Amino acid sequence: MKKVWLFLLAIFSIVLVACQSQPEPKEISQPYDFAIFDEDKIVTFKQEGDSASVVESVARKNQLQFNKENTAQSDASFFAVSLQNGKTVEPTIISVQRDDLTEKIHTLGTTFPYTIASDGTYLYSVTLDEGIRLVKYDKDFNEIENKRLIDNDFVNMANQLLVVDDSLYLLMSSVSNDTSMPSTQIWKLSKSFDIEEKINIEEPGVYVKMVNVGRTLYLLDRSSGDYASQGPLLTYQLDTKEKSYVEITTPLLHPVFIDYEPNRNELLIATENGKWLTYQLETHGEKISEFSTVYDDIVVPFFAKTPTHQYFLFHKTLFILNVETNYSEIIYLQEFDIKLAHALVINSEND
Repeated sequence: MKKVWLFLLAIFSIVLVACQSQPEPKEISQPYDFAIFDEDKIVTFKQEGDSASVVESVARKNQLQFNKENTAQSDASFFAVSLQNGKTVEPTIISVQRDDLTEKIHTLGTTFPYTIASDGTYLYSVTLDEGIRLVKYDKDFNEIENKRLIDNDFVNMANQLLVVDDSLYLLMSSVSNDTSMPSTQIWKLSKSFDIEEKINIEEPGVYVKMVNVGRTLYLLDRSSGDYASQGPLLTYQLDTKEKSYVEITTPLLHPVFIDYEPNRNELLIATENGKWLTYQLETHGEKISEFSTVYDDIVVPFFAKTPTHQYFLFHKTLFILNVETNYSEIIYLQEFDIKLAHALVINSEND
C-alpha cells in the first residue's frame, strides 16, 4: 500500500510541476512600440532610434498563427485570418487591439476567407460559396450584412478587397463560362454589397494584388518576368477609367506583395525570390533591397511599418530599416525564445 501511495504522490508531483511550468495568459503591463506574435506568446519591444529592445513577454490565450497574406488594419485594431498549416484549425478571424494586444476570436464555420478589409468601423470578409459571399462585421464580430453574389457569366476567384472612400473594390481572377478564357475583373460595391460597377481590365497578366493611391489603383501582375508580361504594374484611374503601365527598369520575377507609403509617396513591391523594390512615384527612382543574409524557412516576410521604420519579419529573424537614415538592424529572435514568429503588430500610437 505504501508503494502505491508513493507512486501516486510521484505522479501528482509531476503533474503539478507540469501545470506550474505552463505560463498563465496575462495582459501586457508596460508601454510598447511593436509586438511579435509567436505561437504561444507575445513579445513586446520599444524602438529607440535605431535600436529595438525587449519590454516583456506574455502568454497568449490561443496558439493560432496569422496568415500574412490575409490581414487588415484599422486605427484601433489589427485583423488576421488564421493560417491553414496542417493542423486542425477551424476558419477563424482574429482581432488584436493595438493598444493592449488583447485578442478576440471569431470562428467562421467551414470556409476560410480569401480576403478581408476594414474601413475603421466595420470589417469586411469575402469567401466563395457557389458565388461570392461577403460579410460585414462590427467590432464585436456581430454580422451586419451577409450577401451572396452570383455571376452567371464567369467563374470568379476573389483575390483582394480594398476600401476606397465610400466603396469596396474586389479584385478577382475570372474565367468565362462561354469561352474558358481567363481575365481580371474588379467589382465596385457599396458597403451594403450592391454591385455598382463591373470593370473588366482587359489586359494580359495575372493580377492578384493591388493598392490604391488616392483614386488610382496599382495592380500587381503575378506573372511579371514571364514572356507575355507587359510589366509588373498596371494603373487604373477610378474616375477616368484610363489604364497605363508603370515603366520599371528593375527586373521583377513574380511579384507577390505591394504596399503604399504615403509619407514618402513610395510603392514597395516584393517578389517571390526575396527582392524588395522601393519605387518613388514622383521621381520614378528605384531601389532594391535583398534579404539573403536573413533567410530562414520563408522567403517573403511579414511586413509592417511606421512613418520612420519598416519591419520585415521572418520566422526566426527580424530586419528593421530606418527609412530616414537607411540604417538597418537585424534581430535574431531565438535570443528571446521566439520559435515561430508569424506577425508583427504596431502600437496605434506610432502610426
